[in-house]
Amino acid sequence: MPNKGFKHSEKTREKMRLSQLGMKRPPRTEEWKRKQRIANLGRIKTPEARKKMSESKKGKHHTEEHRRKIGEAHCGMKRTEVTRKRMSKAQNGKIHLDRRGEKHWNWRGGITPLRDQIRFSLDYKQWKGFCLIRDDFTCQDCKIRGGNLHAHHLKEFALIIKKNNIKTLDDALACEELWDISNGITLCKKCHEKRHNHP
Repeated sequence: MPNKGFKHSEKTREKMRLSQLGMKRPPRTEEWKRKQRIANLGRIKTPEARKKMSESKKGKHHTEEHRRKIGEAHCGMKRTEVTRKRMSKAQNGKIHLDRRGEKHWNWRGGITPLRDQIRFSLDYKQWKGFCLIRDDFTCQDCKIRGGNLHAHHLKEFALIIKKNNIKTLDDALACEELWDISNGITLCKKCHEKRHNHP
């Protein structure tokens, strides 16, 4: 038995005792409700789950007071503003602002390597996009258009970091040489690996 000799803490024992007595759990706090709401923002539900939710709400309607409150909240807003308001709440499956950085459940004190921080930043994605558009989504070595394309730094990425003494993401964002489009070239995955001498 894997749990042989394991002892529950006094707090856990008390919880177990209360649950066996049939006592109701304490009421949910507003803080707990807020955390649950934030944790579930952007979660994608399966079609089966959506169908069950739809069927459970059939025949249920907002009260007149609730409708009035919704109307007052959106009063004077254009349709696009209402949509934007809803999107900012859901973030379309993206990480919500309340769960970024130190507030994220998986935060471990900022251990992501600087290289990865730069490559996953919005500026890097824009730089890559500009290189691909300029080269018409065509590999500049084998001239094949489309496929798995990479943006390659002609002057090596690591050398730019070392030369400009970049230590943080803010330093990288301020470095103009790193975001120079003339230093980028579009390559397919195979040609990119050849440039880096991968077998």
